[in-house]
Amino acid sequence: MGKTADVEQIIEQVKRTAPGATTLELWIPDQLLLQGKPVRRDVAMSIVGVHLLALNLVPDGAIRGENGFTCRYKRL
Repeated sequence: MGKTADVEQIIEQVKRTAPGATTLELWIPDQLLLQGKPVRRDVAMSIVGVHLLALNLVPDGAIRGENGFTCRYKRL
């Protein structure tokens, strides 16, 4: 099993980093937890995506890495 991340922690990272940023990179591991329970990546990223869109950030590519993805976002 690879590294895990809490969806809540990813959202907090977005809230801390994104407000003044024109670009953002997030490491999204293969194993994600929501409220301490495993969650599928598509569900987790939909939840994170709502917060990114609220800050006018949209997807700008992703690179597969070991045990996850680096996802890039840019300001509209």
